[in-house]
Amino acid sequence: MEKRAKKIQVPVDLGKIPSKIATGEGFSGYTADQWKSFIMIYATPIMWDLLDEADQKILANFVKACTLLVCQIVNKSALLEDHYQLTK
Repeated sequence: MEKRAKKIQVPVDLGKIPSKIATGEGFSGYTADQWKSFIMIYATPIMWDLLDEADQKILANFVKACTLLVCQIVNKSALLEDHYQLTK
């Protein structure tokens, strides 16, 4: 995953995640912004082909739910969609 993450180029204003992706010293030290970047930018391209179809659906729903939750404006329909994505 670390090798795959290093190949992803993101605009500087989005922020980068630490190059160490591992248990213990890696993910445990992530800030909230780094987790947001990891889930919304990195998770799908670096993990997609490592997951079976059921887990791909879980990841897709989780990324969609996170995307809805971090919007600057959240309305009732977005919350309902988010609830649907999380429970799906």
